[in-house]
Amino acid sequence: MEKDDFDRFWEAYPPRKGDRGKTPARALFEKAVKAGIHPEDIIRAAAQYAKAEKENLNTPFIMQAQRWLRNKRWSDYEFKPSKTMPSPSQVFVREDTPQWKAWQKVKKTPCVNFGWYFPSEWPSE
Repeated sequence: MEKDDFDRFWEAYPPRKGDRGKTPARALFEKAVKAGIHPEDIIRAAAQYAKAEKENLNTPFIMQAQRWLRNKRWSDYEFKPSKTMPSPSQVFVREDTPQWKAWQKVKKTPCVNFGWYFPSEWPSE
């Protein structure tokens, strides 16, 4: 059976002593992805968190995954847009670029991780 993105996140997230909150964490993970956060960015940040907290693995000092996701803690780690885009037809446009400003005239979008995914670099005229 192939692992989905959440399962890969769950494996990367550091183990803690006590309740880990897997079911609510799945819902929050899916909500973040729907909002435009690329799953690879969350998974990489979880792995970085695990590495940074290696001294605290399997202790109550590791934050519950649901709390980590609710507080958008993936943004605490260095962000580089994923090489793998959400779909082959989309491109990541950085905030405050000419392309971003052109897209905002056509379609107001949220800014997540300093940009957003669009169908092309520039909107069609």
